[in-house]
Amino acid sequence: MIKLEKAATKIMAAIGTAVMLFLLFYSWKYTKRLVEPEYYLDEKDSILWNALVGVVLVAVCGALSGVMKKIPAWALHLLAVLGAVTAVILGIRLARAAGAESIADQYYVQRAAMALADGDAEWVLEQDYYGIYPFQLGLAEIFALIFRVAGSTERLVIQQVQAVCGGITLYVGFRIVRELSGSRAAELLYLVAELLFLPVYCYALFIYGESIGTCSVLCAIWCYLMANRPEGKVWQKGLLWGAVALFMGLAYATRNVLLVVWIAMVIMQILVLLRSKKWQGLPALCVVLAVMLLGKTTLCHMAEGQLDREYGSGAPYVLWVAMGMQENPDALKGPGTYNDYNLDTYLQAGYDSIEAAEVAKGDIRQCLAKWQEDPVAAVTFLKEKLLIQWIEPTYCSFNQTRYQYRPQGWVEDFYTGQANERALAFLNRFQGMVYLVVFGYYLRILLGKLKGVQVLPGIIFLGGFFIAILWEAKSRYVFPYIVMILPSAACSMEYYGRLLAGGIGRIAGGIVSSRERKQKQKEIGRTA
Repeated sequence: MIKLEKAATKIMAAIGTAVMLFLLFYSWKYTKRLVEPEYYLDEKDSILWNALVGVVLVAVCGALSGVMKKIPAWALHLLAVLGAVTAVILGIRLARAAGAESIADQYYVQRAAMALADGDAEWVLEQDYYGIYPFQLGLAEIFALIFRVAGSTERLVIQQVQAVCGGITLYVGFRIVRELSGSRAAELLYLVAELLFLPVYCYALFIYGESIGTCSVLCAIWCYLMANRPEGKVWQKGLLWGAVALFMGLAYATRNVLLVVWIAMVIMQILVLLRSKKWQGLPALCVVLAVMLLGKTTLCHMAEGQLDREYGSGAPYVLWVAMGMQENPDALKGPGTYNDYNLDTYLQAGYDSIEAAEVAKGDIRQCLAKWQEDPVAAVTFLKEKLLIQWIEPTYCSFNQTRYQYRPQGWVEDFYTGQANERALAFLNRFQGMVYLVVFGYYLRILLGKLKGVQVLPGIIFLGGFFIAILWEAKSRYVFPYIVMILPSAACSMEYYGRLLAGGIGRIAGGIVSSRERKQKQKEIGRTA
């Protein structure tokens, strides 16, 4: 059984290494620049320069690791709390200064939440939107609950809650690093990286499920890791699994696609079973799934109860898969991007979910047949689609929050001026650095240096990658997986930094020793 577990882990690691080599190469070669209205433009980059920057940063981290590991655990914990508070303050400051407006899906979710909080169903009932996307009522119900608790339906209320989620995300990620490695240097590196990851602050303005969903799923991962500790009483593990269920339920209610994390947990638990014959996690994960499905259904029914209207299943998800396999008529938007296919197909089917699904399946079969005849075209399509999603370094955060009402000068500069150019340049380097150390993370798994729950983030990241192949192409959908892999990236950077620093130290020591030997030989020669 252990051999099977090792083989499965190595296969996963080999796939992850290949995926990261692909992303690393193209993120160093050029960058996808996202401009209005969601056009992706290619900008050349330098592989040599990115590699040099990466090696230097890893070496610097290695050189400082000796100092960082001397920081007491309590001091690091205090830094994590202060970092979380700082992230919250920055997020709230940006939200107050930007005056971001809700557009498209954000607008409908926010308005539905306001209507549900105020008990005014008339506006919601007048919109066709919820007949097409009834699953959005679950998210609207969550926002309505926040409005009721706050006693206000101002957009800023949600944005400030999401800023708090950014702070919680930072702190929980710190605790995940502690679970995965226990390295103080890695913990400090993570805190710095998460504080510098600008999309976290931008998404606090986005009235949708990104901030709350990402925060919730990170909390679920932390609880999952603690539940899989070898020590611990039964009742403690029961509480932890209960927390996993609650956090995954909230995450799934805000973003359906976060079901990927539950699937990764199941795969991880099977690997745990193969290694240690501990089976208790699998029934617990069945309960987690039940809570996720029941929770989302309950929220939607609560909203329908307030509206006194029962919606159907809406547009089937297979429409997004079919759309993700199509070229966009507007070439600058790139392959697999949004082209109104899902909406048009569902409307043409007369709001019939079954008929719309059959049309989508037929289009998928037609596309697969075309790709079978021309494999080169298929590879080109998928490559470009993946690059749109994975090497756009802002992950849509600026683009999706760019509509603002009278923003303060520094915010306007941050979004459209020189500060924006500097932010994009920084995020481009940040992305390349993350992909480099995540590539190293998969190599460590492949070489057997990491095992057990340490491979969970790698399974989640691969799940996000393969979902991206199937789904509509948009870099926003990648954002949660970048946040989830940052703890492992920090651990990997600390590890390779130590290796590099040790290698440089040995080389330097060898040079010094060689010089000393030569000096002694000269002295002996003179004496003789």
